[in-house]
Amino acid sequence: METGVSQSEQRCEPMHKEDSVDLFPQVVAHEMKLRTFSGTPDNLDQINVGEWIAEAKRNIRLLGYKGRGSVDYFLKFLTGPAQKRVEKLAWRDSCNSEGVLAVLKDTYGENLTLGELHLRFYQRTQGVLENVWTYSDALEMLHEEIVKVEPTQVTSRSDNLKEVFLKGLRDQGLQSGLCWYLCGRPGLSYEELVQIAAEK
Repeated sequence: METGVSQSEQRCEPMHKEDSVDLFPQVVAHEMKLRTFSGTPDNLDQINVGEWIAEAKRNIRLLGYKGRGSVDYFLKFLTGPAQKRVEKLAWRDSCNSEGVLAVLKDTYGENLTLGELHLRFYQRTQGVLENVWTYSDALEMLHEEIVKVEPTQVTSRSDNLKEVFLKGLRDQGLQSGLCWYLCGRPGLSYEELVQIAAEK
């Protein structure tokens, strides 16, 4: 049966640079850009690796990238030490997008205490140029870090995320409207809340 995947892609062979440019229309490429991440100690990127990974995962999901295509996309937005770290991976490992993101997280992630993780989560607000989906993904990533340290927090995941998501929304009108909407629907999931917010 035809799968639409070429033998070259199945073997995870390298793509030519000129081929990778045509993977998606230029208008989509522009809209789906990531902030760059370098992994430098001075944090000139103004983004931590957890948030960068959240944005990267969202973009490749929307673009439909898999395997090496995802990694090629990541490399467009990596610079400095982070770019070199990925380029040094064995070819087999560099075909695995989840593996590449795990390496970046292990290399550049911070060993924060539970208190510091809670502080970062509850103080997170929507950035000026950040849409609802990217903001939501960043919150989920931060909450995942808390659950790894304190697994019992998984039981209150939806409530915690809804609370912080609403509190941190940049649009005060949207925030008020959603709070009112949520009061009459306490069983609404976090994912449903985000979907409603994105449609407003």
